Amino acid sequence: MGTLGDRLLTIWPLLFGFLIVSGVYVWQGSKHPTPWLFSDEVEYAQVSRAIAETGIPARRGVEHWGLGLFPWLIAPFWWIDNLQTAYSGVKTFNALVMTAAMFPTYGLARMLMSRPYALLAAIGSVTASFFVYSAMVMQEPVAYLAAAVGFYVAARVLVKPTWRNIGLAVVVAFVAQSIRDELIVIPAIMIGSFAVRYVCFGRGADYLRRASARRRVAITATALVALALLLVAARQGAGEVRVAYSTPSTMLDQALWAWGAMIIGLGVLPVVIGLAMVWAPPLARTRELVAFTSVLATAVVLLTAYVAVKGAYQSVIFDTRVEERNLLYVTPLLFVGLALYTATRAIRVPMLTVSTALVAWAIHSVPLPLAGLEGDAPGLAILSRLHDDYELGFGGAQRLLFLLLALSVLVGLAPRLIGNRRVAAWIVVGAALLSIGWSARAEFAASTYSNTFSQQFYSSLPRPLGWVDEITKGQGAVYIGQKIADPNGVWSMEFWNRDVREVWSLDGTAPGPGPTITPDLAATDGRLRSDPGYPYAVIDKGLAIDGETVVEQGALQLVRIASPLRLRNSIAGVFSDGWIGTTKPAPSVSADYNRYDAPAKPGMVFVTLSRKGFCGPSVPGRVVIDVGRIALGQQRDGILGKRTAETGWIVDSCSERTFPIPTPGGPFHVRVTVTPPFQPVALDPRNFERRYFGAQLGIVSQP
Repeated sequence: MGTLGDRLLTIWPLLFGFLIVSGVYVWQGSKHPTPWLFSDEVEYAQVSRAIAETGIPARRGVEHWGLGLFPWLIAPFWWIDNLQTAYSGVKTFNALVMTAAMFPTYGLARMLMSRPYALLAAIGSVTASFFVYSAMVMQEPVAYLAAAVGFYVAARVLVKPTWRNIGLAVVVAFVAQSIRDELIVIPAIMIGSFAVRYVCFGRGADYLRRASARRRVAITATALVALALLLVAARQGAGEVRVAYSTPSTMLDQALWAWGAMIIGLGVLPVVIGLAMVWAPPLARTRELVAFTSVLATAVVLLTAYVAVKGAYQSVIFDTRVEERNLLYVTPLLFVGLALYTATRAIRVPMLTVSTALVAWAIHSVPLPLAGLEGDAPGLAILSRLHDDYELGFGGAQRLLFLLLALSVLVGLAPRLIGNRRVAAWIVVGAALLSIGWSARAEFAASTYSNTFSQQFYSSLPRPLGWVDEITKGQGAVYIGQKIADPNGVWSMEFWNRDVREVWSLDGTAPGPGPTITPDLAATDGRLRSDPGYPYAVIDKGLAIDGETVVEQGALQLVRIASPLRLRNSIAGVFSDGWIGTTKPAPSVSADYNRYDAPAKPGMVFVTLSRKGFCGPSVPGRVVIDVGRIALGQQRDGILGKRTAETGWIVDSCSERTFPIPTPGGPFHVRVTVTPPFQPVALDPRNFERRYFGAQLGIVSQP
């Protein structure tokens, strides 16, 4: 007991720091009322809930094992009946786990320096803008802790390669890559740091010193050939690598952008000094220093390579983004490097020059949108905040960053420029503390943006949040929609209502993650194939099914299904605001209306076309309205069969007209085509609407 008590007394500042910092993140998370970083958060929620309910990971009822350990760690929270309480539990867990990265960082720093400086490294490692992820249902918090533990264990093995330490390293390497795929770099860093230590500092270095010039050339050539073969094997073995290799310039851009965003979020100094410590001056604890620099050098290289490949792949396949999110794991090592310099005030000027040049390159290259929070690059948020508060602008942001870079260089040279060692020490310590202050401000800016967006999103959600679950009481429901241009509403409904178990769309626009279905018509009377057998359905605007409407929430209806599942009517090609249109250029736009439950006798359909929603410049469009019987198309959807009526019109800005058209007996189809569509922003730069519109459509059928 005495020994444990003594140890607790020596680390009480660390424990106190953990309580304060984690408490701040828990408090920030309490201001984050609903997820918004879709589709990642809803996917982790789906899989972890399935684990909690059945013990098997699944997305929308289909088994899925691709998300690692994280869903298993948060699954117990979903046993809580109150969904909001369960969500708060997940956020609190993430905040505590992510902040716990300060413990392995402190342990690594204590191998090199005294407690006060190790505490500086520990606090710096958990004061960064990307801690905004601690308020989200994301794997980053747990992965960040795993990476920090991996760095500490790797250094321990290099300092003292006992079987116990080696076994611990194997376990940590396995667990880390099981938490997130990217952390496959952890075992690679362990192996690579051993190679760096052996070649640069161990027996390999002694051998190279004794070797002849010819032998050194041969060894260098062999190493280059091995590296080339490794790159070729990687290209042949991984689809992401093959795609990334096809655009090497994009790989370079992605690496520079990710570093640039992290440099901004950390306040420049930790990166300038941290990178310079890759080749640190010889200090007293030589074995520990060699271990740290080996791990640091390997981590910087491998994480940068990963970001370059992943970012380039994302740019080609999905979207071009600043991928700071995949580089953040190197942060603990950078702060240990900064704390080491703060403790010793020793640095190699050539390395400081190299790190300064690399940081300047990244700062010059990274795009600065100054438009709030970037989901994958929270480090940029502080410049957005300064722009919002002080109208910083792009030029002002770059000047500020290069000023911080110049000051960082002066801090690195302070012990050489200032004769008074005490004054130089105070300057270095003060600069390190100020850099942590900048990081804290950057995190606060990112968190404020994120929480504000979450609160705005929350205010637009229906009340109560679990409005489907309150009616269904554990019975399943299927969502059926169409023309889903913005899936956020669907994802939020799915997150807050556990009983929404499947997501369908009639036109293939249903969003992932997880399987989606575009149901086929079984017959022209509206019956659908693939009936899941749920007693309820949530249907979107423009749809009607057989059954009793239990509750309405805006454009959504919860319907108790009258089995079998059968559509009464449907409309496709129309946005939720009533416009016939598309998101991409097209020669014409069209909408299709199906009435499946029409009586056998002929009737009338009233088709209203309007451009009252746009009264700008004249943009006439030719309208064709076809009415006829429903037929089943090749995709088993309702299409125009035998035409029974046709009419036309020229629609223009601010005009409106209603057409009464006779319908055949039984199910019928209405097709409205407008040629050409118009784009409001192209006609009026003050109008920010970028969709391509035909006309607003209203259809009412009458027996």
